[in-house]
Amino acid sequence: MSRPRIVSVMSARTYALVFSPPAEAKQRRFADFTACQSEERLGEQEMIRWLDGANAAIASWGVRFTDRAIEETNLQIIEVERGRKCCRGRDPCAFFRCFPRPAGAAGGGAGAGLRHGACA
Repeated sequence: MSRPRIVSVMSARTYALVFSPPAEAKQRRFADFTACQSEERLGEQEMIRWLDGANAAIASWGVRFTDRAIEETNLQIIEVERGRKCCRGRDPCAFFRCFPRPAGAAGGGAGAGLRHGACA
């Protein structure tokens, strides 16, 4: 069985807040993990290039997944890190979006069809 490929597309500043060395090491134990750590927000073409061949993406608020970027990649899940505290005061909080979308599921636009993972 091949290892999943996971790509972090969050900014370098956010990555430094979210990922500790032990957390990064944990990702690398079970997956081929790559972190973009761009100083600027990725454009659509850059996003597609980074996500080429990825099974999963880790992002944060402010990262924009266009419909084209999703359609032209093979993502199975996107995890969006929300920060230190979630809406219900729990630590940490993340949203997940799984693919392919079920028939009739919301689509398009940032955040559409997301499921509140840690707080559900």
